[in-house]
Amino acid sequence: EVKLPQTIHPTQEQILNCGGSCSICMTDFSTDSDVVVLPCSDKHVFHEMCIKMWLNVKTHVPTVALIWQRLDDIIDIFCIFDMI
Repeated sequence: EVKLPQTIHPTQEQILNCGGSCSICMTDFSTDSDVVVLPCSDKHVFHEMCIKMWLNVKTHVPTVALIWQRLDDIIDIFCIFDMI
């Protein structure tokens, strides 16, 4: 099992700082949500259960994975144009 930081109830400021929702389940946070703030960034806030399930399957943070997927998509587009 993955060892995570302590579960907290986010402040309104934390909710606004991280975009307002869990990037795994896309559900909005509330001040009574059980969330985990990862040490890599105060913007990496996830529902406790979402991040536990995610990290049991994946080895990277979801928001970083999304950025890499978008970069891969852009690179694929450029490769297609190079072939024309």
